Order: sequence, then structure tokens, then C-alpha cells
Amino acid sequence: MAEQDIDASVGPPSRRAKLIPYVIVAGLMLAEGVGIIVAMKTLGSDPAATEAEAPGESIVIDGKNENALPVEHQICNLDAFNKLTGKLLLYHVEVAATIDRQHEERFKKLLELRKSTISDRVTTVIRSADPKYLQEPGLETIRRQIKFELDKVLGDDKIIIDLLIPSLLQSSG
Repeated sequence: MAEQDIDASVGPPSRRAKLIPYVIVAGLMLAEGVGIIVAMKTLGSDPAATEAEAPGESIVIDGKNENALPVEHQICNLDAFNKLTGKLLLYHVEVAATIDRQHEERFKKLLELRKSTISDRVTTVIRSADPKYLQEPGLETIRRQIKFELDKVLGDDKIIIDLLIPSLLQSSG
């Protein structure tokens, strides 16, 4: 008759039993937050002091004076069409170049004198380019072709250190 004394019915959990998981999670989050704050205070450091550059001082980058660094000049900003895929595509192209400072004045004069020729050569390269070259991530082939043409127009392959294409946007014509 011992079996009759045991009450096997399961009743709804009490209100206190429902809150226990929430209290445990809240306590763990609080402990984690306190732990992070303590760790940051003990392991962190104060900001380092810096010196401001006085007006008129030159900039030094990688151990080189500002005047020894190459400069960048925009060469052209133009639109060119390409129909080699069978569709008319319009490319908006910006071309710039890195120039050694000793050639800067000569480059500016040549750029001013040969501006239309340079635009024509860049447009010709874009119009005749295979579409896969215009889709390259670094545009290496197009850079090489434009640099070759510019070196011919300028008459010296040592003026331009590096050719930059900051923007090449394609749209349907």
C-alpha cells in the first residue's frame, strides 16, 4: 500500500522556478561585464602623447623628406566607347601619374602642350581594349598599354614612375 501514498501528479511550476533561468543568465552577464571592465583597466594603458608638427616644417615619410617624394598629377578625365563585345559600352576614365619631382615642371609643360594627343591615345587604348582587360581587378594590362602610349607621347620613359587609374566606370551606351 506504499504505492498509494506517493503522489505522482506533476503540477505547474511555481513562479519562482520560472525566474531561476533568467536570474542565472542575468548574473552571468553581470559577471562577464565586470570581468571585461577589470581586464581592460589592468591590461590597458593610457593614450600615448603625440607631438604636433609646427607650421612650416616639412613632412617626413619612410625616412624621406617631402620634397624627395614623387608627386601625383591628373593626366585626363574622359569618356570612351568600346564596342568589342557587340554592345556599346561607355567607360568614364580618370588617369593620373606618379612623377618624380625633378621631372615635375617638364611633365606639366608637356602635358599642357600635348593634352589632346594624350586624350586621343588614352581613348584609343580604351576603345581597342579587349573587354576582359577592362574587367581585371588591378587593370594591369590597361595601365601598361596607357603608360606605353604616354611614354611615346612624352618622349621619355623615365618621367612617369607609375600610372594610376583611380576611376574606371562602365555603363551601357
